[in-house]
Amino acid sequence: MTRASTSRVSVASGLSGITTRGVGAVLQLGITVLIGRSLGASAVAIYIGISVWFRIAEVLLGLGVGPQLLRDASRLPQGNSALGLFHSGERAVRYMLAGSALVGLVGAAVAVVLGRSDAAAVILIAGVGGTAAARLKLLADVLKARRWSRAGLAFEFSVAPLVTMILVALLVFAGGEATIVAWVVSYGIGVVVSMVGASLVLRTTQRTLVPVEVEPYSGRSAESRRFMSSALVGFGLWSMPVLVVPLLVSGADAGRFSLSFRLLSVADLILVGLAAVFAPVFSAAWADNRMTDLRRQFRNSRLLSVATFFPFVLGVVVFGRFVLGIFGEEFVSAYPILLIASVGHVVNALTGLVSELLLMTRAEDKELRIGLVAMGFMVIALVPATELFGVAGAAAVYSTSIVIKNGLSYFAVRTRLQVVATQSFVSSVGGAAVSGPAM
Repeated sequence: MTRASTSRVSVASGLSGITTRGVGAVLQLGITVLIGRSLGASAVAIYIGISVWFRIAEVLLGLGVGPQLLRDASRLPQGNSALGLFHSGERAVRYMLAGSALVGLVGAAVAVVLGRSDAAAVILIAGVGGTAAARLKLLADVLKARRWSRAGLAFEFSVAPLVTMILVALLVFAGGEATIVAWVVSYGIGVVVSMVGASLVLRTTQRTLVPVEVEPYSGRSAESRRFMSSALVGFGLWSMPVLVVPLLVSGADAGRFSLSFRLLSVADLILVGLAAVFAPVFSAAWADNRMTDLRRQFRNSRLLSVATFFPFVLGVVVFGRFVLGIFGEEFVSAYPILLIASVGHVVNALTGLVSELLLMTRAEDKELRIGLVAMGFMVIALVPATELFGVAGAAAVYSTSIVIKNGLSYFAVRTRLQVVATQSFVSSVGGAAVSGPAM
């Protein structure tokens, strides 16, 4: 395959990844509209809170194994099976997965004894759903690495909200009431269904391929700790405002703030969709010491990110009030919050897949240090800014943190690619054998 054709395939695959991820975002927005218009802003905050918890569970329970699976599975020849890698990764986190489910079961039982059946349902879903979400993430990462990126994205983001809407519709059709507990429970069931489906697809696509011997993963290794810490910091930058701000403002303001973040998650789908396609490409190019190809693919990912993101920004600026009004008149006042928070996402799109490139080229330590700098700023500034300026202050802190994080990561990527290119050139001129980047 020529370089040009490789670029065309990557561009087409990138657009396909964005589209697939977009389906999940549209479904989640649809759920948010239904909850907001029928149950109000406070219920929106609860639903978004449980979805955020599932994302946190992916990181906490996964112990940093997921990114390693993505990186290592992408380097396997296409004729080899990745099932061994997945099972090794799953064994490394089995106690965390079992522990979360057990906590959910015990907590739900205690709530039932105390006569809190609604709370019992939510606790059970939080525990068991967290386990399912973490295992689903491992499955999705392996599917993406094996060039099944659309299937991985669909199971990770789209199947659960689709199942949620179907279950709630069946409940209403049967004469039940679509309470917030019903939405949360249905979403948890949807995550379990997604996990089962992803497992079946992985087994079907990989079981006939040649098995390979793999080194066991460990959730306690230094590499796993770096990956998990980096993921926690990155996720903290995204989720800390939506978790902390509701504790400092009224329920209505919390709902408006949470909705703004939900809308801006549509912007995140662009990078998530691209990452599903380009992260395995980055990893394989790095392992094969194809630095020219790595730089070209990084440039392609940035061009796609910018080209697809800015129409969204234009839509936010021009139609933001109208879109917010769809969720209910009480949400229209969130328009300034939406504009402030979108600034950080603009920088995110301009810099491209900087985090993924660092993680896939064994520079997770750099990504972690950069994330800690941005997270430190947020920890220091978020509460004072919210107390002084309300949700607008919180949005400004969030946006600034993203600018700090992605700006520093972008310069780290540029420096890394330039240094490795120079080393490769010197080695080739000197006649040294180059087996791969040593950094």
